[in-house]
Amino acid sequence: MPAMQCLDVDMSGVFDPNRVPAQTLPDTATLLTVTAVGLAVVGGFFYWLVRRTLSPREDLSQSTSPGSHVAAGALLLVGTYFVAQVIGSYAGMAFAGYTPVENGPLPTPEQYHQIDIIRALIVLLTPIPYILFLKSGGATTTHIGLRGMGKRAAWIPLLCVTWTALSIATGWFAVAVSQCFDLGRDTQEVLARTMQPSDWRLVASILSPVMAAPLAEEFVFRVGLFGLARRYTGFWPAAIIVTLFFASLHGPVEQPQYIVPVSVLGLSLCWVYEQSRNVWFPVALHAFHNASVLLLTGMLE
Repeated sequence: MPAMQCLDVDMSGVFDPNRVPAQTLPDTATLLTVTAVGLAVVGGFFYWLVRRTLSPREDLSQSTSPGSHVAAGALLLVGTYFVAQVIGSYAGMAFAGYTPVENGPLPTPEQYHQIDIIRALIVLLTPIPYILFLKSGGATTTHIGLRGMGKRAAWIPLLCVTWTALSIATGWFAVAVSQCFDLGRDTQEVLARTMQPSDWRLVASILSPVMAAPLAEEFVFRVGLFGLARRYTGFWPAAIIVTLFFASLHGPVEQPQYIVPVSVLGLSLCWVYEQSRNVWFPVALHAFHNASVLLLTGMLE
């Protein structure tokens, strides 16, 4: 078993073409056209809704912290995240009594879920060194993106509903692209193993994708890397660079049924953070997204 595995899931697991009977899919060209139009309409509405409800209060490119301090904080976040993954994996294997052996057996479902739980608990600590580091340099909760949501929290339900529609449209668009160009298909091994039943599955499903992944990844990718990139460039270059890195860690880049939904997720969360200047909004949407996938795949039963 690899020492480090991605904690996240994506909507492509729900829209895997292998799970959809061929006779139920419309003509490829029609599917591609309809899903592209649907994605544009829903995506446009989501863009407008975020801009309308989460108005920015300060420019991310005008941070009062020195550039070197921000860069060091971003590197600290990335390093802490990956170190936490590795330590969490080995601690989890020790807790579960599993020893990886080349060409040996994979962990049982119970062992896998125990490993996932321990890894998630350690990954949840990722933001702490970063927060302490920035506070030592005089940063406030506003600079770190930790201030309260205030009245804007009332918009979260509508944002989540719109986000669900965007995820569905993106998933089907990815399916259409895969069919149109006859691209290869793959399966998500981590998702498949996570779905296997055990007494620990529910706890692992909540701790890992719904709590640890959204919190740690939003700090790493949105607060750390995106915040750093925005000091030196505009929104779109910063969002695209960070999203490419984000997507590369969430699935095989040659498979559009994985990379397209994750890329849309990454860009959308950058936009939410850009507009809100508050990490809790992308964390909430990210957690809702992952929980929705788990519910649709029956992993929270």
